[in-house]
Amino acid sequence: MPESWQMLPLSLNPVVGYIGQFPVMWYAIAYIAGAFLSAWYFVYLSRKNGLLPDISVSIDLIVTILWSVVIGARLGYVFFYGGDEFFREPWRIISPYDFKLDQWIGIRGMSFHGGLLGGAVGLWMFTREAKRYFFDFSDVLVQAVPIALLFGRIGNFLNLEIIGKATTLGWGVYFPMAGVQWPRHPVTLYEAFFEGIFLFLLLFVARRFLSTPGRLTGLFLVAYALLRAGAEVFRALPDGTSLVFGLLTTGQLLSLVMGVAGSLLILFARPRMV
Repeated sequence: MPESWQMLPLSLNPVVGYIGQFPVMWYAIAYIAGAFLSAWYFVYLSRKNGLLPDISVSIDLIVTILWSVVIGARLGYVFFYGGDEFFREPWRIISPYDFKLDQWIGIRGMSFHGGLLGGAVGLWMFTREAKRYFFDFSDVLVQAVPIALLFGRIGNFLNLEIIGKATTLGWGVYFPMAGVQWPRHPVTLYEAFFEGIFLFLLLFVARRFLSTPGRLTGLFLVAYALLRAGAEVFRALPDGTSLVFGLLTTGQLLSLVMGVAGSLLILFARPRMV
């Protein structure tokens, strides 16, 4: 007989409650909490390192990055994972209301790789306008990202999405959309631990040894790429999707590009000339 905790997802309700007809999702609460805490930690580290002496500048930077991340994450999902419906009905990209179902569904689907690219563009725009050095800020920013990843993956679990492959291991859990014949890898909880807690601790220690601007950013890119590629092994492929080149999932391919970029950054980063 399965343990009671293995059946937990079967009793989870992704909806916390309603504001009128609009559903409030655990997923959204987790993402907001992750965004708030990671933004706070980023500002804390930036001010500690003398990068953001003025609170108004801190607010401008956070707002710029958050909007860039949200836009990049959504567009990344549309282009990397979305189906033809986004091109047939472009309003689906930004609309939280499904006119066919006649109900509020929220904006479903965010891509971390797209969000990372969007955040990098937002940070580049800020540092260019402020005439500051990009990697001074990116080395601090990547230390805050694992906090958002931790809460984001917990949000994925509470939203009953990104299920794992069937497993006979004792910690497998049952998801309602996958039936109760076989337990599944709780892959989002794997990612919450490794991409959130483990990666946070890795960067916390590594920042004491990587003083050259850009190298901590490079380490983050490589470490996340490896952790994400490993997690993809345990993910179940959504219906209708196939491996890229018959070998890699989309997430693994994007992580490969990310890992190469990070490796080059580590190898070729040079001390900034004052």
